[in-house]
Amino acid sequence: MAVVTGIRSVGGVVVISSDGLVLTRVRRADFMKMPLEEGDKFDPDEYLDRLAAIQFKEAYAAVTVLLEGSDKTKAELKKTLTRKGFVGPAADAAIEKAAGQRFVDDKRYAQRLVERNADTDKGIYALKREMYRKGLSQEDIGEALSALGDGQQKTACRRAYEKIRKRYEGLPKREARAKISRALASRGFGWDTITQVLEDDDDYDEDYDL
Repeated sequence: MAVVTGIRSVGGVVVISSDGLVLTRVRRADFMKMPLEEGDKFDPDEYLDRLAAIQFKEAYAAVTVLLEGSDKTKAELKKTLTRKGFVGPAADAAIEKAAGQRFVDDKRYAQRLVERNADTDKGIYALKREMYRKGLSQEDIGEALSALGDGQQKTACRRAYEKIRKRYEGLPKREARAKISRALASRGFGWDTITQVLEDDDDYDEDYDL
């Protein structure tokens, strides 16, 4: 059994702490159906499961609304539902129902994200960082990024290079090359790709390490 050590209201959400740690955020209306007070002893898992049974229908409705505007990952949906005061088990169950209906598909999301960026000047490492921020799994990220070959990355890097190089015209070649290289790396391109692109340009084909 655990002990309730804090009950705090934030807008329309009640934050419940147990044994000194935040246990969950729950909508005030749902909390009032299963109220707790500081000092109460309770079973956290049982309490959350009972709240989830109350919240499931509305949690699922919230998921469908969130997906109306655009695709989202499971992690993004979970974060939003939790912030709105749906407890973890309710959010998870609603998201899994939507996933079972193919409304949510992290693998598809990752593939589409890569497709949308295939013709931009964004490097593979920048894409990977973005995908991790969205909560995609390493497996889904790896599979989606496998569609980007060396040729695609070189083309994307060259596209970025043409935009960047003008900033450093007039600088000594060594200094310009170093600055361009760092700028391209910040856009997520690997050093091998950067080197190839620079060496294709007669102005920056000097033979030295970056």
